[in-house]
Amino acid sequence: MWMTISYYIYCFCEPPAPEIRRTVGIQDSEIHLIERSGIVVIAGDAAKCPEPSAENVVAHNRVVDSVLRVTTPIPCRFGTLLSPADLSRYIDTNKPSVTKLLERLRGCVEMSLRLSHNDGARREDAAGEACSQGEQEIQGRSARMMSTRGPGAQFLEQKLRRVVYQEIAERQVRATLDWVHSRFGELPKDRVFRLRPETNPFAEIAHLIDRADLDHYNELARIATTGCGDLRLSTSGPWAPYSFTVISDGRRGKSVEPSVNLDGAY
Repeated sequence: MWMTISYYIYCFCEPPAPEIRRTVGIQDSEIHLIERSGIVVIAGDAAKCPEPSAENVVAHNRVVDSVLRVTTPIPCRFGTLLSPADLSRYIDTNKPSVTKLLERLRGCVEMSLRLSHNDGARREDAAGEACSQGEQEIQGRSARMMSTRGPGAQFLEQKLRRVVYQEIAERQVRATLDWVHSRFGELPKDRVFRLRPETNPFAEIAHLIDRADLDHYNELARIATTGCGDLRLSTSGPWAPYSFTVISDGRRGKSVEPSVNLDGAY
């Protein structure tokens, strides 16, 4: 019985193929540099999708990082597995989108920012202030909306409470994003953010930065960390631009396209 061999896909990049042949992949597998239709595919042989163990994830990132040292790749998420036929079909179908994305990412890296509260006490103070502000708005709106407390008044007030607190949370998020944008201005070529208001850190922001601007970016980050008041800002990177790419399974016929562009969100 023959075992079907597929390609485990690490990333795509522009030609010429980078010199990374000494890099080993998941489970010490050999790395293949496959060039098709002007696109270089960094891949390894795989009979099945590897387990998402810490060791395998580290090996995946090691291969992607080795490419990043030479050129900017389109990194694939862990577990991207395609047969040779599916890989050829994927590139034939999506070559314009892949080429456009490679051009957009050319010469760039991803930098990560994390925003957190300096300590629990200050976080509780901020929550208390938001709570007080919310109650004032709820009372004001309730007085305008409900002159008498009929059978449905309690339900309407609960619904109003959820709406008001959501509006306050959105205003606080907007203020945080405005603050970050004021520190970095137009230096990032693109930006995305992930918000987790109930956790600490409560926001993660990814910036797409030209490699030539990295020193300037790091200096702006250093200055920002000294003037963020009750917030704590930490940076990491440079990374492959995972936050700005979506690599889909070619067997489903989906195109490769950038992730949500939030340039207008500020």
